[in-house]
Amino acid sequence: MENPLNWLAVSGVLILILVLVMIQGYGVMRVGWWNLSRLRELKRRQLETDDPVEARALASLIECCEALRKKWVLGEADLHVFSKTRDLVQEIAGHFHPKSKSPLQEARLGALLNAFLQLKIQVEALAEIPGVRTITQFRLRHIVFFSSAWRKKTEWQESKVGRSLSRLRVYFIFKWTAYVWRCLDLIFWSMKMFQYFLYDIVFKVFLIRWYLLVGKLALQVYRDRDEKSEDLPADVLPDLENLDESPPLPETALPDGVREQVKNSRKQILLHPRPLDWTQARIHYERLVDGIAGYHYPRSNKPIHEARLYDLMLSSARFAEQIAELQSKPLIGKILNLRCSHLNLVRDSSDWLFASPVYAWFKKYRVGSAVKYSTLLYKAFKKSQPGILFKDFAWVLAREAGKRWFLVYLHDKIAVEANFIYTGKIEK
Repeated sequence: MENPLNWLAVSGVLILILVLVMIQGYGVMRVGWWNLSRLRELKRRQLETDDPVEARALASLIECCEALRKKWVLGEADLHVFSKTRDLVQEIAGHFHPKSKSPLQEARLGALLNAFLQLKIQVEALAEIPGVRTITQFRLRHIVFFSSAWRKKTEWQESKVGRSLSRLRVYFIFKWTAYVWRCLDLIFWSMKMFQYFLYDIVFKVFLIRWYLLVGKLALQVYRDRDEKSEDLPADVLPDLENLDESPPLPETALPDGVREQVKNSRKQILLHPRPLDWTQARIHYERLVDGIAGYHYPRSNKPIHEARLYDLMLSSARFAEQIAELQSKPLIGKILNLRCSHLNLVRDSSDWLFASPVYAWFKKYRVGSAVKYSTLLYKAFKKSQPGILFKDFAWVLAREAGKRWFLVYLHDKIAVEANFIYTGKIEK
């Protein structure tokens, strides 16, 4: 009876572990079911739509999510969520605006801000599902570790030695012997890898949910294909004049080391010697996040991978909310129907300005001062001919100053959220 009793005891322990996993993982299973349901809905919508452009946009979203769903193990490239999210949105935007050189910028400002508000609501609801907080406390480095281990296993199996052993049917024995030899504790190794495998599954489920949310919002934002061209209304200059400098960061928000990094990074954006585009700003933001992560995790080989999934969700929700709050500013309220591409025309129309000595004004004075100068110039020459040089100068300078204000606004919000994500110590 000893053996049957032992077997029953082991079975009971395994069942108990399974029950605990199911209880903790109930929230993840809910998200997974929602993902499958949403994918079926998108496929049905793709077949039923009469709009070929919408069908192609839906196909891009479905393909992105299905490619992830079919993966047995995520690769390290799948952790580049920001760039892959941008690629997905750009692909969807490109379907709706094929003639645009920058499809991402074809979003109307009001629709874009509303999308950020919806994203905040959806991510917060996701984080509040029972069980989600507990099961998303792992770090991104756990996913990277498991992905690396799986890649090495796959490379071994595909090597000449691995294929030879597989044909001889001794690979299975050799594989486990190698594990014992390397780790000296097969049970510990197996449990550790099983834990990382669960992390990988959880991350994949939430990653698919993220792309489904972003894809849905991108479809809403970019489906507007009205080619009507607009420009900044003349009465926004007084609002630009009243647009204060981005408020200083709270004294208690950042530690001294991080605050110094933020000040230097912010200065690089404000005093950039040429018109600053979004690609250049993104480089500044990425360096800022890397620097903050490195400050909190100086011993980590890859500090940016020390973020926890749950903290990333909370931070993305707060960041989206702060972007959506821009609608409350009088200036933004007047240009909600304007496309982002029209706001960015300054880069193409201002080369003559920023190559001239008069640009020293912009370098000498802060953003708020630059707006005030441009407002005075515009008021002084508004009764002159529409094509007068100084009137153009006023508008160009005002546009660039407003854009710098927005880029600094984003910069400071990113700094605060990055500090929140990476505050803490590396787990032993």
